[in-house]
Amino acid sequence: MGETNIAAPASKGRMKYSAFAGQVNPAGSSSKVLEALNKVDQHVVGEELNDIPYILESVAQPPLFVVRPYGKHQILTDMDSITEYYNWTRREAFEVEYTLPIKQVASDWYVFWEQLPRMRFVENSAGGRAVGSEMDTHSVAFFPATAAGVMEMPGGGDPAYEATALVGGSAPAKSDPTLEARNIISHNTFLKHLRNGDLSAAADLFVEGCGWFIRDYVTSDPIARAVNRGQALDMLVAFDDLYKIDGLAVLNRVSSSWYIFSEQLFQLTAKRVTPEGHVAGARLQLRTAGVTGVDDKGRFTGQMAYGTDVETI
Repeated sequence: MGETNIAAPASKGRMKYSAFAGQVNPAGSSSKVLEALNKVDQHVVGEELNDIPYILESVAQPPLFVVRPYGKHQILTDMDSITEYYNWTRREAFEVEYTLPIKQVASDWYVFWEQLPRMRFVENSAGGRAVGSEMDTHSVAFFPATAAGVMEMPGGGDPAYEATALVGGSAPAKSDPTLEARNIISHNTFLKHLRNGDLSAAADLFVEGCGWFIRDYVTSDPIARAVNRGQALDMLVAFDDLYKIDGLAVLNRVSSSWYIFSEQLFQLTAKRVTPEGHVAGARLQLRTAGVTGVDDKGRFTGQMAYGTDVETI
């Protein structure tokens, strides 16, 4: 995409994205939201300074990143691999000049941004390492985050930007309320099919080569992954085999021409013993949130999502 002539923040690098007038400290009912924002601030400031140790200080334990080095998705669950990922990005992929969030949703357990990062891409050749000129990019990022740290699950963006964990293959489109409405209606249909147990119809809203990276509530693995529609259907069936959905509510949602961000509350009944040890018949709830990619024909291209721990109700 071309230059968008964005004015850089006045205090580039150490700017706090969540506080613009005076010092705002976590207190009272807003504490967890501010703690999540503060931790994401630290993480992104480290990115802007290209300060890998400072970035790593913001990472939640146990760590969990979904990234796409060398054009291939990887799920990273240890600090050594995350450290090497950041070393690789600065050595071979890009440096971050600054990040400008243009849409934000913040909660007690995540921060979502649609953003315009200004990057400098790295080229390595026989002549050595060379850092290119500034380039404005367009992407979305989803950070499960608390005071303890962040996880990173980038949602997608420019397909030419191979370090982004894409859930879609289409370039970001200009804002179009008609397309945003179309995507909301399709997402409502998807949630309705989930609620009613019509899982084949839910999966059919996705393209054949869709990619899913979501929190795994069925096994002890941190992330459940699918790389096509059949595998995505298998994931939905596995969840349905373990839980009965008693209620489903949308808590937050942002619709764009090329993605939907949403947070949902699920109220469930366990059909058998769950990985956390909840017995059959237990009443449970959890929240999930993440990005669903949408192509230029309105088909869903994948999901990048996480969720809260299961709790009893």
